[in-house]
Amino acid sequence: MIKKTYLVLSILLLAIFACQKDDVSTNCIDLEFLKGEWIGEFHQYNYGKYPMIMIVKNVDGCHFSGELYWPTLRNSVTVMEGHFKNNMLFWTEPHLISGSNIVLNGEYTVPFSNEKELSGNWYYPNQPSSEGGVFTISQKWYEYLPDCPCFYFDASSLGKTLNPPGQWQDCGAANQDYHYGATTEVRWIPDGKKFPGQQCTYDSSGKLITSGIAAGTPDKVSPRICGFEDASLGNTDPITHFTKDVITWKILPCAEYLRDWPANADRCSNDNPISDINHIPKLAENMSCEELSVLIQNAYESTYIDWDLRDYITGKKPLNYPQKEKLLTDLNEWYSKECNSIGLPPFPLFRPDLCYVINKTIENIKD
Repeated sequence: MIKKTYLVLSILLLAIFACQKDDVSTNCIDLEFLKGEWIGEFHQYNYGKYPMIMIVKNVDGCHFSGELYWPTLRNSVTVMEGHFKNNMLFWTEPHLISGSNIVLNGEYTVPFSNEKELSGNWYYPNQPSSEGGVFTISQKWYEYLPDCPCFYFDASSLGKTLNPPGQWQDCGAANQDYHYGATTEVRWIPDGKKFPGQQCTYDSSGKLITSGIAAGTPDKVSPRICGFEDASLGNTDPITHFTKDVITWKILPCAEYLRDWPANADRCSNDNPISDINHIPKLAENMSCEELSVLIQNAYESTYIDWDLRDYITGKKPLNYPQKEKLLTDLNEWYSKECNSIGLPPFPLFRPDLCYVINKTIENIKD
């Protein structure tokens, strides 16, 4: 009889625990949206404002973990552990990975309402009523970068910035492999490593290029230099920049890259697109910005291309091919005059072959 009683009690306790567990799970939300980088600013009262990067690497039910980066606090990195409860996000920094000058075990709290921006308060360790600061971080990592000046003359004369902390640098002639059609370039370089940077490009008259492949795009991780040839200067981060920004430019569909790495033109009222692709959506479908750069550059420079096809690709005049067959004919003719083979597929370290690119546009139009 006693054994039966214990058995019944055990079953009841398991059932109660299961119900409680179900209640917790139903109160939780899918936290997968947290994965990735969140960038913004932390304002610690009485001390100042600091750039803040949160990288969420793991999500397990109502719990998440990752790292916090503090680029201007001696490039400090901390372990981050958090959870979701009662429509609130909580996390803390239990351990220091590298650096110093960090207050560990303070609690970050965010009333959850937006999957794109987290804004809340920070409390001193073991003092839940002692608010020590506020912060806002966003997955739109480029929103906290300084705006591009509208004219190169203004940009080239800028220097140190305090909020956010960094430095404008005149890079001179724009790199035609990455921003074909641009004339000059400036960058905003943050004070700390592993922090985003701004890039602005200008046309031959000195006006900011606002869209298209020629436009400057923000850096998720600033190289802290103008070009890879400057990597020997020290305190630079070209490798991380290459893996975070350049590789994606080389492999993502260009329309997707330009959407997620948008050119900054917030201060300037006049649109100034150069090497645009919006007029050739079908032809450019699934092609990377690098592939389209090769296509547009050679459309301008090739002696074999039909004039109508050149104007169509470069957008020099509003030309719409009356029939798909005519566009295919002109592309095939260009290919036959320019190429002896299908061409080599692209490799991340090298520019794609023109013949491969032309063939890819033909396949896009055929579909």
